[in-house]
Amino acid sequence: PNRPRTLLAYAWFLSNNHEYAAIPSIVQRLISAAGKRDPHAWGRDDLLAAIEDRLIAAGHRDASLSVWASMVRAGWLQQTVPSGDHPITNENFKLSFFQHGFDWIPAEVDGIRIEQSPSEGSLRLRFSGDEPEHAQILQQSVPLDANRTYNLRWDVESKRPDLPSGLTWRLQSVDGVGGSDVLSGDLVQTNKQGWQFRVPS
Repeated sequence: PNRPRTLLAYAWFLSNNHEYAAIPSIVQRLISAAGKRDPHAWGRDDLLAAIEDRLIAAGHRDASLSVWASMVRAGWLQQTVPSGDHPITNENFKLSFFQHGFDWIPAEVDGIRIEQSPSEGSLRLRFSGDEPEHAQILQQSVPLDANRTYNLRWDVESKRPDLPSGLTWRLQSVDGVGGSDVLSGDLVQTNKQGWQFRVPS
């Protein structure tokens, strides 16, 4: 039946049983049945967010993009739908992080504070000096096309631009079988603050 709570429970059941291909149509029915009502009340921030994360982690690109697109089309999310041509979501940090799916997910690391300023479209990282030597600070899942070259550009300011920051972008495949990780140069000291990389096959 097209009752939102039943459909949400069914989507969660499918997720728990790894029936990922069946989830997008159920989520689309759920969103249609819930209509313009508060998406938070219909699982967007907990169950649907967890389902979306599971789809991405399991490498189900099409299903995860379909669920994300359904939420965006219904106005449940303000973020864009990423694609192979425009893979980064919320690239200017002007939307508060959803922290799931294809949006930015800040990590909780002792000694590192992340401050987002949507009005300025900026992100500030503060290091206490007690942070670990190696840590993931911020991540986003992006749908890239195999054997394609991409250009990533950024603007960064540092209180000590003369010193290496130790900050880099890291590209790795979700399923862990996409070959070796690819690393950019230092985010502060890289020329023109850009990185061109080629996606492995």
